[in-house]
Amino acid sequence: MSYKKSINIIILSLILFYFIFSPFSYSQATTSQYKGKIGNYPITIEVYKEGKDKIKGRYMYDKVRKWLRLEGKILKNNRVIIYEYDENNKNTGRFIGKIEDNKLKLISWINITKNIILPVNIQNIPLIKENLELKENNILYRTECDPREITCRFYSSFDGGRSWNLIKEQYKGSIVYDYDKKNKRIVYFGDSGFNVMAGGKCGFYKSIDGGKTFIDLTNKFPKSKGIRCFEVIQVDSNNSNVIYVYAYEYGSEPSFWKSIDGGNTWVEYVPDISICKDCEGPCWGSENMENCTQTDCEKDICYFDVAKISNDLSICDKIKNERIKKYCYNLKNQ
Repeated sequence: MSYKKSINIIILSLILFYFIFSPFSYSQATTSQYKGKIGNYPITIEVYKEGKDKIKGRYMYDKVRKWLRLEGKILKNNRVIIYEYDENNKNTGRFIGKIEDNKLKLISWINITKNIILPVNIQNIPLIKENLELKENNILYRTECDPREITCRFYSSFDGGRSWNLIKEQYKGSIVYDYDKKNKRIVYFGDSGFNVMAGGKCGFYKSIDGGKTFIDLTNKFPKSKGIRCFEVIQVDSNNSNVIYVYAYEYGSEPSFWKSIDGGNTWVEYVPDISICKDCEGPCWGSENMENCTQTDCEKDICYFDVAKISNDLSICDKIKNERIKKYCYNLKNQ
């Protein structure tokens, strides 16, 4: 082998090594995470390189916890310009910076609408490795509602709540959920669409990796009772394939469903009041809408529905609302 050919092979190997192990590697689509501030506002940024000169990703203000899409380019001399886009695909701002030591260094942010310029300071934070992410004690879930957007969002955290990952958004409704207490990677969640007729949709989903991916089980429910939305999901503490659901259909009675095969088949069942134990009232209209409860139901209404389905009017005694309690006692006359 000639000396020139040997040098060419070494150079090619170095180039391949750079593209494989660089934080902005296209071949691996490696995502790099950064934390810092725009002005005085804490932010989280996640970006990756696509092709030779494109940068894509997302960022959010940590207090708002709403992701904005990012798209940008690497220019001459490793200078970078990255544009942000809101949920309506409107360009609302841009970042100016550069690539330095294979890491993103942002210098300034410009609000396009208000023509405001703020300094940016970020630091690269290594993403948590898979084996750490899947430690059950680190996995948390929460829902968060924004009354201005009429939207709720469902999040998971793999680091005990230091950072959160968006699993799903629900427009015109909230999201209810429950998870396997022995293996928190397994989580079931469903939509509680308070205004389905105005455009919201309800679905039922399962994830076995903490919400990174999920499957749609909506069509596994019988379709005989119309549009079904969900008030409560309860996972059996001993077997996560056993699930209990308190649901309702527009133009029909509330219903209670049970699955013993992880949500693949469902049968109606006669509930007891344990299905109501987590009911603390819906988020909408409450003072703490940003941190919603695990369920979306009123306990008194749940008691009423269980009493009606089970024909056990002794449950009426537990109802605190006098009007609902009266309706409950009147069930014996129906």
